[in-house]
Amino acid sequence: MSLHKNDDKLTVNTIGENTKINKKTENYIDINAERMDELNINGWKICQNSKLFRFGIDAVLLAGFASVLRTDRVIDLCSGSGIIPFLYLARADVENITAVEYFEYFCQLMKKTAAFNGCSDNIDIVNADIKAVPDIFKRSEFDVVTVNPPYEKNGHGIDCPNPVKNAARRETLCDIDDVARAAAYLLKPGGRLYMIHRPGRICDVLCALRKNSLEPRTLKFVQSRAYEAPNLVLISAVKDAPPYLRVEQNLIIYNADGSYTKQSSKIYDYGEL
Repeated sequence: MSLHKNDDKLTVNTIGENTKINKKTENYIDINAERMDELNINGWKICQNSKLFRFGIDAVLLAGFASVLRTDRVIDLCSGSGIIPFLYLARADVENITAVEYFEYFCQLMKKTAAFNGCSDNIDIVNADIKAVPDIFKRSEFDVVTVNPPYEKNGHGIDCPNPVKNAARRETLCDIDDVARAAAYLLKPGGRLYMIHRPGRICDVLCALRKNSLEPRTLKFVQSRAYEAPNLVLISAVKDAPPYLRVEQNLIIYNADGSYTKQSSKIYDYGEL
């Protein structure tokens, strides 16, 4: 089913062409900064804006961490430019996927990516606030939820003057409780949630998950180097599962000489953790 308001398919012959911008954000978006970046998988590319957030290692880590079956019904929340859905489609990990994104502009970028890669029929792009999930979807529709949410609490640190960038960094539009509530609503009993976050928010994350009947199952901390403290944590949870939490071996990205470790090299080849 297609639930987003604007269902026209966009061409990508000219980056920036056919891009529609909501009046609330038009002063903060430069459509001339759009570009097609390589995914290095079977010639696939992703449309991104170089003056806004582009995908980083956290999205790649999450895509490698999440265990999905080709027949699973999968939904990605806080999708941004859609890196996680498009990695799954490019690798043929799933047949179809749903992406939910608040900003209409990023939904337009996702449509361009889908058109370029010939997968418009395999992705449902929903322009919506995740707090409106119960108004859009049926309860317990999905087997898997993935989400790379904003990491920082609203009001902490220095706000970015660009509200689009600020929403990606801080919980200005949704917080961890909103994310957990939406995931719990969407997942079937036994369905899996996969998330990446900051270690400093781990108590907030675990409390929000359990409060919404999402039992934390796996923690995997990520370190840049072996002698540095973890700066990311990968989390899995299962809906309506009995309590049991497994802490996996930490993932280290770089060797002492600055080269990628064997594990991280596998991730950058878009393998699974």
